[in-house]
Amino acid sequence: DKIPLKCIITNRGTGIARKAILRAVWQDGLEHPFSRDQKGHNLVGVHDLDYDIESLAPGESREVTLPLTAMEKGQYTPSVIVVRNDIEEDTVPLNVYVIDSWLSLTREGHAKRFVNRPAESTTKVTNNAAEMMRNVTITEHLPDGVTPIGDPGMGKWNSQARTVTWTIPVLGPGQQQDLKLSVKAERAGSLTGKVVAADRAGHAAELTTLLDVKGFSSLSLDIQGGEDAVTVGDQVSMHVTVKNRGSAPATNVQAKFELPRQMKFNTAKGPATFKQVGQYVTFAALEELEPNAERTYDIVLTAAESGEPNVAVGLTSAERPEPVRQEQAVTITPVSPN
Repeated sequence: DKIPLKCIITNRGTGIARKAILRAVWQDGLEHPFSRDQKGHNLVGVHDLDYDIESLAPGESREVTLPLTAMEKGQYTPSVIVVRNDIEEDTVPLNVYVIDSWLSLTREGHAKRFVNRPAESTTKVTNNAAEMMRNVTITEHLPDGVTPIGDPGMGKWNSQARTVTWTIPVLGPGQQQDLKLSVKAERAGSLTGKVVAADRAGHAAELTTLLDVKGFSSLSLDIQGGEDAVTVGDQVSMHVTVKNRGSAPATNVQAKFELPRQMKFNTAKGPATFKQVGQYVTFAALEELEPNAERTYDIVLTAAESGEPNVAVGLTSAERPEPVRQEQAVTITPVSPN
């Protein structure tokens, strides 16, 4: 809860009080907005703040509000000190008692997932009070790119507001209710949402959710050519398309052709240089292949002996060192005698 402490400083003397400072000091467990940096990170060790009071006429009062927030339950003794000319002229200690929130939210479930993979979670809603709570409404705000899948139970999905809302008619003292939700993320990233709960009397709780979603690469091969029967001495052209059907870039992508002994290498062309050693033709690795991007490789062979050999293509990446492999059978018939 917010703790707006109002401080009133008064000049009870007969002269003008100049350059006074109102110094607020607090302990861990309480927080001031200035205790966080511009990114919202807590600044460790920041427990005091000075307010400049330029001047106060005799009998004049000035009101300063100290906006503290209770972060943990416990007893605290923040204090307000009036300082002038480096001398503490007055100190007022305060007593603040922070109790458990009447309504609390906790979360269990998947915090890390791959794109388009189900992530299941359970939000626990607890009444910490000794009194009955009625009409407790719980609303989960899903981040962009995250949608519920399956049946959210009593929850209602609003696609425009991107919220799932549940209503608990009665939540007894000390009672806890579990709300289950399964979602999937269509994009990678650290996706932040929140859950807000409130009852009819205005007791409220809020919880920030975080789903760390990773993409993954998925390489595929498609070989065109070599389907028709050829005769010894004929050339065979093959066109190979490599595509990343995943949701993250594939890196260090390398294509390697394995030729049967019945076929001889003529030439090749692709997005990188190649090297032929014996019956293997290896292309230099591509640094990166983006999602849905594709590259093509062409190879020309000569049928040297009759048979039904297979031309194999293997594809490796940094993410998948075990090759994706595909073979194309070629029917080679002997030359007909004159």
